[in-house]
Amino acid sequence: MATVRWLGVDGDLSNTANYSTGALPSADDDFIIAQGSISITSGLTALSAIALRSWSVTPGFTGNIGSNGTSISILANHANTTQIRVSMGGSYIYASMTFAVTGSVGSITIGSTGNGTFYYTGGTFANELLVGGSSGRVVVGSGVTMGDVYSAGASMDVTPAFTNAFLMGGGNNVIRADVTTVNLGTNTSLTLEGSGVDVTTANCYGGSRLILNNGGATAGVITTANAYPGSYIANGGKYDNTITTLNQWAGSTQVLNQPNAKTTATTTTPVGQK
Repeated sequence: MATVRWLGVDGDLSNTANYSTGALPSADDDFIIAQGSISITSGLTALSAIALRSWSVTPGFTGNIGSNGTSISILANHANTTQIRVSMGGSYIYASMTFAVTGSVGSITIGSTGNGTFYYTGGTFANELLVGGSSGRVVVGSGVTMGDVYSAGASMDVTPAFTNAFLMGGGNNVIRADVTTVNLGTNTSLTLEGSGVDVTTANCYGGSRLILNNGGATAGVITTANAYPGSYIANGGKYDNTITTLNQWAGSTQVLNQPNAKTTATTTTPVGQK
């Protein structure tokens, strides 16, 4: 096990001169990109078969990673893998980045994704998935187990069930399985998509949009939806579904009946309305 640092001689991930050890990282190594201004745009698959202990990108690196239309793969399958952290300053990841995690990772932190896409294909995130502000997209596959999701701007597409979603900084998000609590912030859109997708509590704050396409063979249920001033909740026009308790604040909007589908609010409670 070693700590391998990126030297930034050029932008080639396969060039051994870029690594502090003079060689590519090995399995169980900690790989840190913490310096350099040259964007990493070639050799992007050089580490795809190496099971790193951790992968970190910090604000000291001011270049970009990848370019539109490229891809990069990271394998993390050691039982002691602690984290994959991308927390950059002025730099962005433009490549489509795939994390093939088959062990257990304490947390995944993404600070800035540019126009890139992060794909998580499997494994366990023991704590949370943290995504900073960006215009990128994060896709979490059905083989992933995790707790909470925090996003400050990236568009999330989440297939497995998880505990809590904090989607607070924008983005067009999709959740395809059950979740306990959803929190939607300003300029944030969320579509509940698929048969029997249930949410215990949905908190829709001002400027947020919640689209209900959760239905099909099994109707989806939101147990409690809190529609705060300036929020928008609508049936997506595909399936019937249910909100057990809808708390409507003054200034919120609900469009629950569409030509081909409707959302039934069993109990509706006006809040702050005359």
